[in-house]
Amino acid sequence: MSDDQQYMLSRVMAPECPRCGNDDFDENGIFCWLCGLPRYNECTRGRFEDEEDEAICGEYNRPDARYCEMCGSPTEYLRIGFLKRWTPPEENEDGPKFEFNPDDVPF
Repeated sequence: MSDDQQYMLSRVMAPECPRCGNDDFDENGIFCWLCGLPRYNECTRGRFEDEEDEAICGEYNRPDARYCEMCGSPTEYLRIGFLKRWTPPEENEDGPKFEFNPDDVPF
């Protein structure tokens, strides 16, 4: 893998496993060695039997992305429940709209 590819992947790799909290990884590790969760939040487009007509996107997204920035499909972390679906502001009753606190992200 080239240095450019390694740098690109390091930008989208979860620094800590969202499932078990492990943060001790081999520099080339793709999966958590404790629980097996992928460290990359991959696009899910075309990966399931009911989507046979869909081309596989395969884009790696940042760890907090709910949807793929390239095709708009759900990401793996949204699909497995680590990220909650976005709620439009008019449906959100939790105070100020669009306020982001990095401490609220589970990894």
